[in-house]
Amino acid sequence: MDNPINPTEDHLPRSSGSITDRRLGLILLILLVAFVAVAVIGVVSRLHRSAALRKETEALNGAYVTVVHPEKIPTNSTISLPGETSAFSQAPIYAQTGGYLKKWNFDIGARVKEGDVLAEIDTPEIDQQIQQAEATLKEAQANLWLAETTKKREDDLMKKDVISRQDFDNQSSDLKSKQAAVVADEANVRKLQATKSFSFVRAPFDGILSARNTDIGALVTPATSGTPLFTVAQISPLRVYVNVPEKFASAIKPGAPSTLTFDSYPGRSFSAVVVTTSGTIDPSSRTLLTELIISNKSGELFPGAYVNVEFSIPTNFQNLQVPENVLLFRKEGASVALVNADGRVSIKKIRIDQDLGTKLEVEGLSLEDQLILNPSDSVNTGDKVEISKKPVN
Repeated sequence: MDNPINPTEDHLPRSSGSITDRRLGLILLILLVAFVAVAVIGVVSRLHRSAALRKETEALNGAYVTVVHPEKIPTNSTISLPGETSAFSQAPIYAQTGGYLKKWNFDIGARVKEGDVLAEIDTPEIDQQIQQAEATLKEAQANLWLAETTKKREDDLMKKDVISRQDFDNQSSDLKSKQAAVVADEANVRKLQATKSFSFVRAPFDGILSARNTDIGALVTPATSGTPLFTVAQISPLRVYVNVPEKFASAIKPGAPSTLTFDSYPGRSFSAVVVTTSGTIDPSSRTLLTELIISNKSGELFPGAYVNVEFSIPTNFQNLQVPENVLLFRKEGASVALVNADGRVSIKKIRIDQDLGTKLEVEGLSLEDQLILNPSDSVNTGDKVEISKKPVN
C-alpha cells in the first residue's frame, strides 16, 4: 500500500507575483542611485568649471596693472585753456545817403587801407537838391548885396538928416535878415554836399573786408541797423578771449605772458600778453574773462579761430603732481589706488589743490607710492594685482 505523500513547504508552489515585485523594486533602486550619481557629478562639474572661469576672468581682468609714481612739481606749472580770437576792431559799414549802388571796388578777403573807397552810390536826388540849394544861396547873396548897398546909401542920408531914424532902422534890420538868410543857405549847401560825399563808402581803418552784402544796382537807403553794406575787421593785432577758472584767477595779471597754439598751424606757437581782465567772476561759469593781445603783422591768423592758451602758474613746492587718469571717485571723495609691496591694492583719499589740465597738483602722497593708471571702478582694498613690466607711454 502506497504511503501518501505529505506535501511540505519546499514542495509548495511559489507565488510569481511576489518575485516580480522584488525585481521591479531592485530596478527602481538602481535607477534612483544612477540618477543621483549623475546629478552629483553634474553639479560638481559645474562648480569646477565656474571656479575655473572665475580664476580665468580674474587673471585676464585684474591680474596686471600699470603704475606710475607721483612727481615733484616744477617752480611753475602750465595750464591749458581754450580761447577764441577776435578782431581788434570790427565795423559794420552802413549807407548814410540814399540811391543806387554804382560800383563796388573790393570783395571779401581784400585788404584795405583807411579811407579806401569801398563802393560808390549814384545819388541823382541829392544832386538835384544841391543844385537847388546853390541857386537859393545865390539868390540870397544877391539880396544881401542889394541890402548892403542900400544900407551904405542910407548911412550917408542919415548923416545929412534926409531920412528918418525909423527908415534907417528898418533898413539895418533888413540887412541883418539878408545876412542870416545867406548863412542859412550856405549851411544847407554844405549839409547837402556832406551828404553827397557819403556816396563814396570808405574804409574806417586798415583791415580786411570780411563781408559784402550788396551789389551793383541795389537800392541803398540810409540806415544805422539791419544788414550793413560791408564789414571791415582790423586783424593786426588780434584780441584773444579766454575764460580762466576761478581757482587760477588771482594768478592772471595784466602783462603776464602766454603761449598760443592753433590747430591750423601744428607744431607752431605764438606769443601773447594779457592786457586786461573783466575783474569779476562770472557766477554761472565761475570763470574770469581775460583778454590777451597777439601781434598779427603777417595777417596769417584769423578772427574767430579756436586757440589753445597756456599760462604759467606758480605752484606749491611741497605738493606733488600726478596724471589725471589715476583718479577714482568714491563717496568719500577723490581717491587713488595704490599697489603695496605685497601686491595688494589699497584705496587712499587725496586732496586736489589745482587742476593743471592733464596733471593734478595733489596732497597726501609720496614719491614712492605706486599709483594704478586707469583703475577699474570695481577695484577695492585688498585686491591682489601684479605690476605690468610694459613701459608707460
